[in-house]
Amino acid sequence: MTISQGDTLPEATFIVMGEGGPEEVSLSDKTKGRKVVIFAVPGAFTPTCHSAHVPSFIRVKDALKDKGVEEIICVAVNDPFIMQTWGKASGASDAGITMLSDAESTFTKAVGMNFSAPPVGFVDRSKRYAMLVDDGTVSLYVGTQSNGQGHETVYASFLADHSGIPVEAIRIIQGDSDLIATGGGTGGSRSVTMQSGATLQTVGTIVERFSAYLGEKFDARDVEFDDERFRLSGSNETPTMLEVAEMARVDGRSDLLDIQEQFRLSDRSFPNGAHIAEVEIDPETGQVTVDRYSVTDDFGNMINPMLAEGQVHGGVAQ
Repeated sequence: MTISQGDTLPEATFIVMGEGGPEEVSLSDKTKGRKVVIFAVPGAFTPTCHSAHVPSFIRVKDALKDKGVEEIICVAVNDPFIMQTWGKASGASDAGITMLSDAESTFTKAVGMNFSAPPVGFVDRSKRYAMLVDDGTVSLYVGTQSNGQGHETVYASFLADHSGIPVEAIRIIQGDSDLIATGGGTGGSRSVTMQSGATLQTVGTIVERFSAYLGEKFDARDVEFDDERFRLSGSNETPTMLEVAEMARVDGRSDLLDIQEQFRLSDRSFPNGAHIAEVEIDPETGQVTVDRYSVTDDFGNMINPMLAEGQVHGGVAQ
């Protein structure tokens, strides 16, 4: 059966040329939690594939990146040596396109896109197609930049707690000025305070818009969200936020899938703390010995105590 929109891709193993020779790569490793474009062609160096199809993806790769596509993959039923050579000759490799060999046509057959044309030597080759693979993830764009503090963990877990979205399905995108209009790096212990506020405001907007959409779709007078699922009056439907997003996607409601909000603190917040080092100095040699080092911090409500403690330890070590 030919794969169609909304289907789950079958697991498959491809071959790619690595530094030491042919290497296996699984499809799930390439697609799990990511947005990728996969396009397939009947064969390497065939006239139309070489002169039209591969160049077309080279031309649009930047535009696809702007849409959140992380990788473009070319698949053909050829051996990995041919795919590597073709990638270099066509400019695909230099453009960052991944050339994968489906040498035995395993994946091609699994998605129902194989064909044969014996007069030209094609047996179980791939039809031409392209697909966008979006592995059910949510992207959170942030204007701060982590320098080892663990922002990625805090941001994802905070969003998960307030939206019911599994933390493994959340991607934190930071430090990319092509995708994020404004930002300010990191410093002054403001990142989590500001980002958490912005996240809460964004989740609130999503809940409001999703609730209105569900109320209209299921003719429900009251729709509530309990941080995990939506509850609809007069209905047994209890969709999660991701499930509602998929409904909206199927219904062509792309306006519900890209939410932007701005957040401004009404006043500044300053964390307070003190570090006291007690040292002994030998008056004869000048040798310094640290007798005791004490730390007191007022953290307020800690989102991730382990990371907070790690930052204190790091500060002491510095």
